[in-house]
Amino acid sequence: MKNIYLMTFGFVTIFSGCEGTIVAIKLPNGELGKKLDTYVTKDTNDYLSESMVLKKAGIFTTVDMKTSSASNLLYVNVRRSDMNNRRSNVDTFTINDIKPSKCSYVAKGDTATRECIFDKKKIYTSYEQSGKLLYDENSNGKKSASVECLKRLPKPPKSEFIGGISWVAKMEDCISDAYQVPRGNGIVENKLGYNQLMYTNKHHLLDIGSKENFKQFLSE
Repeated sequence: MKNIYLMTFGFVTIFSGCEGTIVAIKLPNGELGKKLDTYVTKDTNDYLSESMVLKKAGIFTTVDMKTSSASNLLYVNVRRSDMNNRRSNVDTFTINDIKPSKCSYVAKGDTATRECIFDKKKIYTSYEQSGKLLYDENSNGKKSASVECLKRLPKPPKSEFIGGISWVAKMEDCISDAYQVPRGNGIVENKLGYNQLMYTNKHHLLDIGSKENFKQFLSE
């Protein structure tokens, strides 16, 4: 068990990076630029922590951003790897509902990488307005099961204890139906298998470090 834990920790360390770290690189267009590592985490307004479910299943997603001070292009690179040597997949994605202008995709073995180009000014303006970067990955134009179910079932006030219990049960049923797994019999995230986790819509919060650090990355 200890060896498995150390192997998992090593895998996370290698592929997760450290949020907010900026390093000098060469951009895909040949220009000198810089890269910012982010950390895929839970949106506190979400219900199902898809990032934690993916990690529990041995499916790891990393996101980094590349740009230069002379360009308005922001390259967002998403890499997904599977510890169990199964084929990985990364669908098209948006950031704060902003669509990319162009994407490239490479899938090889247990790793898949999609790199998309965004308008840097649009991304930062959206970040300043909302204070966060939300990553949504899908192939059908819809958000993740958790987000779609929250649209139908808004959270009740914290003071409603009975209403809160009822809401949790309804959310579990809604998400179970979306993932096509049986209702009841435990928490829905414990019933999700490889196909449900790898090939369905995803919703994550991107931790990019401090606001000042992100502004420096995009502007200087």
